[in-house]
Parts: sequence; structure tokens; C-alpha cells
Amino acid sequence: YFAIFIIYAYNIVTQEVYYIIFLFNMVLFARYYYFNGYNLVPFKVIGKLIVSGDFYSIIINIFGNVFIFMPLEYFMMELFGIQKSILNGILSFFFVLFIESIQYIFKVGIFDVDDLILCTFGMMLFYFVYSKLKQRE
Repeated sequence: YFAIFIIYAYNIVTQEVYYIIFLFNMVLFARYYYFNGYNLVPFKVIGKLIVSGDFYSIIINIFGNVFIFMPLEYFMMELFGIQKSILNGILSFFFVLFIESIQYIFKVGIFDVDDLILCTFGMMLFYFVYSKLKQRE
């Protein structure tokens, strides 16, 4: 059983390492040009996207931000054993805040409070759904 556990743990860690590399590449390095700015008004960018009617941008912005950090939430819950919702929410918020700040500082993105809200919401949504599914087992 120990060998099976080692293989399982190796697979989880490997998947998370690949995910983190993918995430940082996408968030920090996947730009062909540098831009900088910030939005501190909640739902301002989302409102503009909805009004514009650009369906592709709406899907990418809203659903992309909700779903992009969900695997990280799984990583926090399973590998680090963070099961308390308050602690999980605080860590989720500060991690996304860190990513948004890095984008702003290095001019590879816009510090957007909408992203902060949507990403944290996505992580907490995963937390509650996954917690409920684990309780059923």
C-alpha cells in the first residue's frame, strides 16, 4: 500500500507543478506586449463586456477567472490539508491579490478588482462543492 501511496502522491504533485507552471506562464508571461493599469471599481470591466456583446470575451473573462484557480484550491485542500472555510477564503483572496499585484508591478496585466472577485469566488465555489462531495463519501 505504501508504494501505491507514493505513486499517487507523485502524480498529484506532478500535476500541480505542471498546473502552477501553466498558471504562471499564462498570467505573467503569455503577453506579447506590455500594458499596465488598474480597475478598482467592482464589476466595471464585466459590465463593459456585457454591454459590448462580445460573447467570446465575456466567456473568457468571467468563466476563465472563475475556473482558472479551482485546481489550486484542490491543491490547498488536499496537499496542505486546509479545510477551514475562513482560512481557505483568506488564503484564496491573498493568493489572487498577489497574482494581480504582480501583473500590475511587472506591467504584464491590469490589476482588476473584478478578477480578484471572480477568482476568489471560483476558488470558494470549488471549496464548498468539493467539501460537500467529500462528506457524501
